[in-house]
Amino acid sequence: MFLVLSLDVGGTERHIINLATHLNRDKFNLIICCFHDLGSIGKQFVSNKDGTSVYSGLIRSKYDLSGILRIYQIIKKEKIHILYTINSPLTQLWGTLLAKLSGIDVFITRVTITKPLFHGKRRKIINRLMLPFVSKVIAQADIHKEYLIEEDGIRKEKIEVVYNGVDLDKFSEPVDVTEFRQSLGIGVSDPVIGILARLSPEKGHPVFLMAAKKIVTEFPDTRFLIVGDGKEREKLESLAGELDIESNVNFLGSRKDIPRILSIIDIAVLSSNIETVSNAVLEYMAASRPVIATNAGSTANLVDDGKTGFLISCGDYEALAAAALTLLRDRQRAREMGEKGRERVRDNFTISKMTASYESLFLDLMQRI
Repeated sequence: MFLVLSLDVGGTERHIINLATHLNRDKFNLIICCFHDLGSIGKQFVSNKDGTSVYSGLIRSKYDLSGILRIYQIIKKEKIHILYTINSPLTQLWGTLLAKLSGIDVFITRVTITKPLFHGKRRKIINRLMLPFVSKVIAQADIHKEYLIEEDGIRKEKIEVVYNGVDLDKFSEPVDVTEFRQSLGIGVSDPVIGILARLSPEKGHPVFLMAAKKIVTEFPDTRFLIVGDGKEREKLESLAGELDIESNVNFLGSRKDIPRILSIIDIAVLSSNIETVSNAVLEYMAASRPVIATNAGSTANLVDDGKTGFLISCGDYEALAAAALTLLRDRQRAREMGEKGRERVRDNFTISKMTASYESLFLDLMQRI
């Protein structure tokens, strides 16, 4: 059973759907339980009708004990052996109690945040109390593992590193680039720099926009695509106006055609102040795009600095602009970085590798019982 808050748009949610989609059904029966509403990508997953049992809207509030009883009954009905939770305070707390009450054989939690912005103290307290009862804690990168050992005090033998994976095939499909550019009002030869991230403070979009201001002084036809939505959108649109670059910036909102978007981007950016492992960076590299990324979280485990892209300090818009200008001046180097990035994903970060790691872990833990 995958126990999650919801399956709305986001990297964690896409991870669950990817794993659910590719898990070997000859070996595993899969149940998904959402505390809240199913969410947009969850609805899309259910509509595919692959046979997965999905339950949603199970808890009305964080103190809804009747909701916990409903999940307990589902665990018993479905005869669950393995419970897999995403480490938020609510799923960690109730997941641990459900695992103990239900006699779950294997209980795994995946930690998704490094240096959490929200409810940091509460998360630490719950982790300290609950993680000793977990069979395995999933870290998403080697740097992430070291953080969990040093900052959260988790024993290293309890941590398993499983990197995220992307589907390379999705980024190999042909796209009519000229037509798509025209549909967005972008000229055939206009340089395009893009960022894929929800519009929230930790993603550092102001850094992206301030770098854009410097870039257009040398390449005035450059277009900047901001893909994603969130509560910061109005502020960011105002900032683009204040910087007098609103005609260069396209706010595209949430999109389902990410491979098509990346097909017209020349340089892909991650400007986060806080990150664990960025799915967007893996998608950038899968699409053969050179990456400029802040050295936040475990990004250095993904981007080979100077080979598949550039790593810069968080908040340093001048370094971001300088790196972008280097690549705009040397298109051949940009192409070579993009090609090396795709090779790096193919060798290390595919969905098949990620799924195989999880399947091996699940079976190994079951055999130890």
